[in-house]
Amino acid sequence: MFSAVGAEPRQIRVGSSVLRFVDVGPRRPGGDGGPEDGRETAPALLFVHGFGGSMGDFAPLVIRLSETRRVLALDLPGFGDSATDGEDTSIEFLATLLEDFARAVGAPRADLVCHSLGGQVCLALGIRGSRLVESLTLIDAAGVYGRSSFVERASKTFAHVNIGEVVTAPGRSALDVPEGDRAIFRRLVSDDRATLTALESFRTDYRGQVQRIETPTRIIWGADDPVFSLESAFFLAENIPGARLYIVEGAGHTPQLSHADIVLRWIAERAAEEPDGGQDGGT
Repeated sequence: MFSAVGAEPRQIRVGSSVLRFVDVGPRRPGGDGGPEDGRETAPALLFVHGFGGSMGDFAPLVIRLSETRRVLALDLPGFGDSATDGEDTSIEFLATLLEDFARAVGAPRADLVCHSLGGQVCLALGIRGSRLVESLTLIDAAGVYGRSSFVERASKTFAHVNIGEVVTAPGRSALDVPEGDRAIFRRLVSDDRATLTALESFRTDYRGQVQRIETPTRIIWGADDPVFSLESAFFLAENIPGARLYIVEGAGHTPQLSHADIVLRWIAERAAEEPDGGQDGGT
């Protein structure tokens, strides 16, 4: 799918993980594509996919943007063709892995474009003040939904059941499995890394920490997202200092696929170069 820009997926070992990735974009004549080949000094664009996805989710954007920028995209471990020998499935682990990956490929600063689960990973990087992050573009990001409202919304949307108010007190669901019982839970899901990563995502709520993000941030959201509602988008826009909100009318949870041209237009301009504050509607 990346053959249009002459890029074939590569693999790199980063700690306990073997990651599949693509690395495309402008090079100096004679460059070999490695971190030392004299690329432009502008930060790279780094794409991070969501749950159940892969770097292919961003293929149209990668192909177009690589005409003028260095673009990186990878499969997170447990998704696509990336894997790991480690047992850590936490969001913080994935955030550290992204930092290590970027250093390994010679991209110490990057404009991060992150979808869903990937958006939650990038929120973690922004909250910790990671040196990797030049700017954040969060597309229908996970990590700031109220657990009860999420369960209620998902039930209505996917099971067509109106269960009303939901109480998820500690110890009442798989989301609250104590750390000492995690081995038992792993056996129940056959140690499936994707499932365990989803569990960690649901257990990790950054609502009380996003105010610490100082990185220029844009938020892109599908107006009809059946997974994470516009409430999450407005929460992020109101609580991340200087964040800008773009709503894609008619889009669901993956506007980068359904409305690629609109999303491309917004990503093409670095958030760091935009005016402060404000909200914009997309069509």
